[in-house]
Amino acid sequence: MRFAHEMLSQITLEVCGSILGLERVRVTTQPEVDLGVDCLEGRIRITGEWDLELRIVCPKPSASQLASELFNISELDVTDADVKDAFGEAVNVIGTNVKSVLGGECHLSYPRIQLICSDHEVEEADQTCEFDGDVLTVHLADATAPIELVC
Repeated sequence: MRFAHEMLSQITLEVCGSILGLERVRVTTQPEVDLGVDCLEGRIRITGEWDLELRIVCPKPSASQLASELFNISELDVTDADVKDAFGEAVNVIGTNVKSVLGGECHLSYPRIQLICSDHEVEEADQTCEFDGDVLTVHLADATAPIELVC
């Protein structure tokens, strides 16, 4: 059974808009990704009756904005640790919502967050959400398939 793209889009929009406070979010299937910007990548596994991996990539400036919104602090006061924590929380919340929709006996891993190089190759995404000109890509894949390193 394949997870519906519409459901992934709905979950991502709900998390970005209502939970994370990013009001200016839209979904697009043709993102214009700036390859000159460092990004954060978050991966989280859903195991049990399902074996899936959720992969989310966000430009670092947008992750900084996310931290500012989530922690209610000025972007000037946001630290790298704040950015990583906020993005990890976003990945965790999206993963939790996906897991709850899947049903069955499932377990969610802790999110793995890493910085990926500005010259990374863009992987195809199931859904992308754009806010303030930057793109958040969301990909849900069968975790039994081999994973390629980004950089």
